[in-house]
Amino acid sequence: MSNVKNMNRRRILKTGIASMIAAPFPLADIDAAISPKAKGETKVIYLGGDFWHNGITQEMEMRRTFSNTDWRLIFAHHDQFITPEVLKDADLFIMLRTTASNFLGYTADGLVENRPRCRVLTEEQEDAIIDNVVNRGMGFLALHATCLFASKENFRKIMGIDPIMHGPIQTVHMQKFNQNHPITKGFNDFDVEHDENFGIKIVSDRAINLFESTGRDDGRTDIAGWCIEAGKGRIAGLLAGHSHTAWRHPIYRQLHWRAAFWAMKREIPNYKEPKNLVF
Repeated sequence: MSNVKNMNRRRILKTGIASMIAAPFPLADIDAAISPKAKGETKVIYLGGDFWHNGITQEMEMRRTFSNTDWRLIFAHHDQFITPEVLKDADLFIMLRTTASNFLGYTADGLVENRPRCRVLTEEQEDAIIDNVVNRGMGFLALHATCLFASKENFRKIMGIDPIMHGPIQTVHMQKFNQNHPITKGFNDFDVEHDENFGIKIVSDRAINLFESTGRDDGRTDIAGWCIEAGKGRIAGLLAGHSHTAWRHPIYRQLHWRAAFWAMKREIPNYKEPKNLVF
């Protein structure tokens, strides 16, 4: 690893040494770059963005949604940064990932002739997420295609669901909000344009149906939000979010807001739509 750090960047790009490009920083340096959580601080880690889902929009809009908090928001587009050391004191982990491979998203690299694949989470990373949720009480917010991680045995056990693949991109109608749960109480029907109608099947008697969705084009109705208690932790899943429309939707922002507070076992304050912020 140390050889990678000291190697001339131009030489790396020219020679196309995939393994070196795939891990441009030693993981010890990655961990050191994130200082330990200060007393009283709320630390939120977000992993998202790939060639199907716009990580730039996700980050910008998440920063807007939570701009009225004093939370420390830390974002990553590459899963190599989600180490056990980074997660060990996080209050909330938010993820948008599937089990597919080749997750190329935003990169600051210049001209690149050969680019390696970005791997999916390793077994060590998966175990770290699960351990922090179940044994330490870290909140977990599973967004959009993250429901597909329910096809992985360890995640299936804690998420309490089976995924249902989405249909075409279409207007998706959100409906039948659970009025007995703090995440969705008081919500009325609304539409999200240009999205995918992912669905899930609840397989655990501990999982709670939060709301449903119907695709305007294909007419398919699915469970589109759920939550579950897993050991000491809580998990909330919200399935819209393929394109920018859900992330920028003022009502869907409120679902992100409420789900995040609920997952951390905190009182949910009233949501106030943020101003347009430039980061």
